[in-house]
Amino acid sequence: MKRLVGFLAIVALILGLGFVFVFRPVEVPSIPTIAPEVVTNSTGNPVEGTHWNIEELDYVMRWIPAGSFVMGSPSFEEHRNPDEDQHAVTLSDGFWLGQFEVRHKDWKHFVEQDGYKSEAELKTEGYGTWVFDEAKKEILQAQDKNWMNVHAHGDNHPVMAISYNDAMAFCQWLTDKERTHHRLSETQQYTLPTEAQWEYACRGPGPGKETVFHFGNKMTGLEANFNGQFPYGDNKPGLFQQSTIPVGSYMPNGYGLYDMHGNTFEWCLDWYVPYPKPKPETESTDFVVVNPTGPVEGDKRCYRGGSWFDLSQYCRSAFRGKTPPSDRSDHLGFRLALIDVPNIDSQ
Repeated sequence: MKRLVGFLAIVALILGLGFVFVFRPVEVPSIPTIAPEVVTNSTGNPVEGTHWNIEELDYVMRWIPAGSFVMGSPSFEEHRNPDEDQHAVTLSDGFWLGQFEVRHKDWKHFVEQDGYKSEAELKTEGYGTWVFDEAKKEILQAQDKNWMNVHAHGDNHPVMAISYNDAMAFCQWLTDKERTHHRLSETQQYTLPTEAQWEYACRGPGPGKETVFHFGNKMTGLEANFNGQFPYGDNKPGLFQQSTIPVGSYMPNGYGLYDMHGNTFEWCLDWYVPYPKPKPETESTDFVVVNPTGPVEGDKRCYRGGSWFDLSQYCRSAFRGKTPPSDRSDHLGFRLALIDVPNIDSQ
């Protein structure tokens, strides 16, 4: 009898330890971060070569210098798409790009100031709000969703369910407001970055110009907010946040830009078109495209960067997304660009 009691006690102890092991809280790996640089304006309006804080929003625009880079992906890049043919691009003028994706609080301020209603709220005809249904594991259309309720997120999360047209309305409002207060010159305007500007800024000034991501050729949930169950490279499946997280939660790139990979896709200015190809008589090494802006018309706009629920391959620097400008999915947001009007024609 004593042996039986002792045996049962040992079994109970083992089962108890197993229960503790199985049901103990999951430890989420810590994400390395660096505090964003605080920018205090020293001039009345943006000056080339210096960063600029939009004081109305407390939103920093980082100066991106002119330069050249190879746009697209090499033939050996894993998961590359056929529309990513490499070609040399020169951006002859510098520009500013938002340190963060436009945040929920930035959009809310715009709505309060302007009374704007998004295309999702108005149920404007077109490519309606698409939302990831966690229970069904599918992306479903949901006409009752908009930037206010597409996700439960805080002020510092990126705003989503924003169409291209919504994003451009924000840019126009901000341009008009800043000019009225003499914080912009008549030749400066807020807009969306072109695809070339976005990719150039994403890759940064360092080794990222030649790697899959600005931080290298591998990616896990510790480098960006995406579906970490599908990492890039030979990494093991890892952290999946299952939602957006506050901007600036990961390390920035060499230009001080946060979340260029993951969190939310970002609209670009261009209509989608395959990349230009050199004429047969032109050496590929001599083929350089200067300040590309895309065609003057089309049916789909470009977006870049990957999002919180996307696989790693869609977060690559070279990945090109395309969708109708009325699309207001729960993974679409935007990042502000500031340019001189003579340099780029807004389309």
